[in-house]
Amino acid sequence: MNSEEQDRIIEKIIVKAWMDDDYKQALLADPTALLKKAGVEIHEGVEIRIVEDTNDLHYMVLPLKPTPEELREDDYQLFLMRCTSSSDRPIRPFYRCRC
Repeated sequence: MNSEEQDRIIEKIIVKAWMDDDYKQALLADPTALLKKAGVEIHEGVEIRIVEDTNDLHYMVLPLKPTPEELREDDYQLFLMRCTSSSDRPIRPFYRCRC
C-alpha cells in the first residue's frame, strides 16, 4: 500500500471519529488496533498516539525530518505555499504517514 492510499484510509478514520463518538473513543483508547483493523500498515515497534484539538488547544506535530531524497524542491514549495496561505482558515497539516 502506498502512502496516498494510507492517507485516504486515515482521512476516512478521522471523518468517522468526527461523526461517531463511540468510534472516536475507541480510536483514542487503542489507536494502533483500530488503524490496523482499518488497513493501515504499522511497522513493528511503532507507537501511535492520538490527540484531539479543541477550540482552545491546538497541536502541531513536528514530523520526522525527511532525507534530501524524500524532500524534493517541488514538495518544499508546495509546503511553503500552504504555510503562507492568505486564508483565514487554519492551515491543515502537511503529512505523510510513516507508520
